[in-house]
This record gives sequence, structure tokens and C-alpha cells, in this order.
Amino acid sequence: MPRKDPKKYLIRQSNTLSFSRHNLNALEKRIVYLLISRIKPDDINFQEYSFTVRELLAGIEIGSDNHSYLRDTTESLLSKVYQIPTEDGGLLQISPISSAEYDKNNTTVSFSFDPKMRPHYLELKQNYTQFQLNIVIGLKSVYSQKLYEMAKSIANKGDPSVRHSLAEWRYLLFIEPEEYKLYADMKRYVFQTAQRELDEKTDIHLEFKEEKAGKRVNWLWMEVHKIDSEETRQAWTKQTKFNQLPKKVREGLLLNSGATGKHSLGDVSANAAARQKAIAEAEGMGLFDKKFDQPGQDDDPAEE
Repeated sequence: MPRKDPKKYLIRQSNTLSFSRHNLNALEKRIVYLLISRIKPDDINFQEYSFTVRELLAGIEIGSDNHSYLRDTTESLLSKVYQIPTEDGGLLQISPISSAEYDKNNTTVSFSFDPKMRPHYLELKQNYTQFQLNIVIGLKSVYSQKLYEMAKSIANKGDPSVRHSLAEWRYLLFIEPEEYKLYADMKRYVFQTAQRELDEKTDIHLEFKEEKAGKRVNWLWMEVHKIDSEETRQAWTKQTKFNQLPKKVREGLLLNSGATGKHSLGDVSANAAARQKAIAEAEGMGLFDKKFDQPGQDDDPAEE
């Protein structure tokens, strides 16, 4: 029987873990994805999960000669922490892995999990998230990884959306206090970056909708839409690129395409035909590939 392509393995984890905060970087998270993908649905106990160093380097896509960099990365991974809410209202702080052991020839590395991670990876019957390794292994942004896990955990709900305050989003995504102090920066470098990458590489599209108090954005909705065809992917990708053009550019295109007034520009249903015409015009003018100095800079620069 031919060996299964490792990148086609499935990843299964509890919904609680999908929404838990952590401070892993994107490369460390790729290693965890590879480990989880080796867990079988009928496993009742953790095993020791071994990889050749060459196999692991190829799996996390950093090149076959980066042996010392891999050791540095696994050492760093051992110092990182998941913060997982417990059923009794407590909080479990735990490392993603409990050990990483290299053999004397530095050709094989074996990983172990802490037994307390068992409810989040083993014998999952309900309230769990499932996705394909080959979809997430190439994600470059840690925010893309985190938002994808959250999105997949709610994708099959009747109302696949979630609403958090900006402070809650910062907490869940482990955005440090000194990072992205302005909402405009958090929007650009966290949500819009992830939105573009997920459109390109995954099976979901995210729509973010702001709630304001006056001119200040206080809450953000995340809506999850499934991408089930290449046609759907292209449509969402173009819409994302259009929405991320500077506000004045979008408004001008919409007005030229038949939108009836500034106050109705955000009403997608009322301006569906004009919006599609504006998107096509923007694409034809090459605006989706144009580098603006500060994309979206003339949107409301609301601070937290």
C-alpha cells in the first residue's frame, strides 16, 4: 500500500483549544500541527512521535540544511504556553509539548505531549475542530493560523460568526500591549493580512464587520464563509482586495459604477450590481496590484 502523503493528514483538536490563547510563533505552530496530525482518531493514549530531522524540516518548509535553526525552534517551543480554560472555570497553563529529544547523530527527533493535553487531542467525539494539515502548514502569519482555527471551530454552526471587543481580540490573539496600539494598525497587519492569506490558501473566507460608538470602533464581528470552489475563491479574493483599497478610492469607484450616495455605499445588498461593476473596474485598472503608501489610511483611524 502506498504511503500516505503526510501533508494530507487530518488535525483534530477540541474547540476549547481552538479558542485558547498562546504565544507560539508561526513556525513553532507548524511543528505542533505536524505532531497533532500523527494522532489517530482511535488513540486513547499519547505516543512518542518521531520524525527524521530531514522529514521535519521538509514538513515545516524551512529547508533541509537548517538543523541548528530547528534545534533552536524546538527549544523555544518548549518555553511557550497555551492558556486553556478548564471546565470548572479555572485556567490550565501548559507547554504545547513536554519534550523534544534528538538522537546522538542528530538524524531523528522525538516529541512527547503532557498527559493533561489528552482531553484536547484524544477520543474526541463532539465539540472538536477538524482541518487538513496541507491547508494550514503553509500559513505564514500566526494570526492566519489562530483565526483559521477559530473559524473552523464555528464553521458548521447555524450562525457561523463571533463577536468580541477589541480588547478581547487582543487577548485571544496574544497581541502584546506595545503592538498595534492604533486600531487602524491592528486592522491592517492582523485582520486584513490574515484575510488575504486565508482567501488564497484555505477553504474559508472571513468577513470582519465593525461596531462603533461614535467614530470609535469598539467591537468586531468575524463571519465565516466556506470556500467550496475555485470560482468562489476568486470572488471572495477580489472582494477582499476591493475592500482593502483606500476608502476614497472605493467610494469613487462605487459612485462611478452607479451607487446612489455616500450613506448607502456600505449597503452591499442595495448596491450589489454597482459593487460588482466597481470590483471589475478596479481589477481592470490594476488597482489590486498597486502598492498604496498606507492601504486604507483614510478609513476612520479609531483608537482603542
